[in-house]
Amino acid sequence: AVLLLYDTSRGLADGLGVPVHAVEPAAADAALFGAVPTVWLQAHVVAPAWWDVVVTIVYASHFAVTPVLLAVLWLRHRPLWARYARLVVALSLAGLVTYVLYPAAPPWLAARDGLIGAVERRSNNGWAELGMPRAGALLHAGQGSVNPVAAVPSLHTAFAVLVCLFAWRLVRHRWQRVLLVGYALAMPVVLVWSGEHYVVDTLL
Repeated sequence: AVLLLYDTSRGLADGLGVPVHAVEPAAADAALFGAVPTVWLQAHVVAPAWWDVVVTIVYASHFAVTPVLLAVLWLRHRPLWARYARLVVALSLAGLVTYVLYPAAPPWLAARDGLIGAVERRSNNGWAELGMPRAGALLHAGQGSVNPVAAVPSLHTAFAVLVCLFAWRLVRHRWQRVLLVGYALAMPVVLVWSGEHYVVDTLL
């Protein structure tokens, strides 16, 4: 019930009269790196088609990994499921509170409004390379139905890190831990590259 409330109410968070912060996150990134990384990357790095596929899969995994992990824990270890479920709910509520108090525009939206250099929203580009354009259209439609200024903090990054930290003690092999850390690190890279978040969003 809490998660359904979160999913519904976050789409209303940008209509409560709080000013949208579109310049400050970009300015923070520019102060840290001398330029806005998303703008610089998209302007200077020509990515191969396979990179679009990686970006799309990593980005879309956010919508599947947490529910799948919850389902596995529900079936195999109820106490761990309860612990992880509490963390998921708490993180979702913390994100919602932040969205309401500090609505912030992501790079693609700031670029559309001419506040930063050119940025293309590339998180769904890989579906065409995979021969699944309808999947991309479905996710694009879903993105359009929620709050576009819920960029701070990056919950994509937060949930990827949460999965890594929570599953760290559950796995037995080094390669599994390497995958967990790789996933937690890949998510912010993908988000910054694709125009979904600034670096500071992912750090927060």
